Amino acid sequence: MRPRLAARFVFPAAVLNAALLPLSPGIAAAPGPSVAAGIPAPKGWRRGRPPGPIPGAGTYTVALPPELETVPVEGVDSYVSEYRSNALRLVFDFGAHGSPDKATCRRHPSSCSIGTMIVDRAPIGRVAYRSEDPDGGLPYRITYTVRFRTRSGSPDSRIGLTIRAECATARARALADRIVRTIHILPDR
Repeated sequence: MRPRLAARFVFPAAVLNAALLPLSPGIAAAPGPSVAAGIPAPKGWRRGRPPGPIPGAGTYTVALPPELETVPVEGVDSYVSEYRSNALRLVFDFGAHGSPDKATCRRHPSSCSIGTMIVDRAPIGRVAYRSEDPDGGLPYRITYTVRFRTRSGSPDSRIGLTIRAECATARARALADRIVRTIHILPDR
């Protein structure tokens, strides 16, 4: 049985400017034939320094608003970046073994939303729910998943970008979606 889409996770198109489509369980989110270019960085935002690249898959950049501070972190087997404000925490994990967090979402059926954001024709998996808030003040969780294609053109289910957002408010959730929409996928040359 498919979880209900909670009304509090439905954003107007003007806020997201991206379609939310059902995500089939066996489909990996992977950039289409063209490189995902995202939206241009809004005025005053900065582009994060690209990690990697991972040979055969490439790398990415993302635009960040000035209120997000960079938090120093180090990944074990992947490239990890973290950005924070009082209302939003974003963790970018680029490498192998990312997880879309569907099982956790399904444990919160009244607020669980599983779908896909389309950004410049590239599907980005999106899983959102409200947690019991063990961390204090950031109860809304969103996990975004982008699968990278290898040089051969086939999706590599092991290589991807997983973005975890912890949000305090609906405005912070909308900001997380807006940030994700600025991702530029840079293929390996």
